[in-house]
Amino acid sequence: LEFRRVLFRSEISGFGKMVFNKKKALKKMEKWQMQKAFYEEIINNPETSEQKRQTTQVRLKNLLHNIDVLKPKLI
Repeated sequence: LEFRRVLFRSEISGFGKMVFNKKKALKKMEKWQMQKAFYEEIINNPETSEQKRQTTQVRLKNLLHNIDVLKPKLI
């Protein structure tokens, strides 16, 4: 199995080419940053029920993981 990476294109022999679209990734990162702020607002609101707070914490944890995975690709 051979792997080559040129700029934002990856090619794995036998599987074809995969292209990383930086423009889409930047838009996705912006959307995730807005969602992060929204989730933090829900968690910090004292009127939020405990069930909703727990659900939002799980969503925030998953979102933070996605942000951590995407961030190195944008550098």
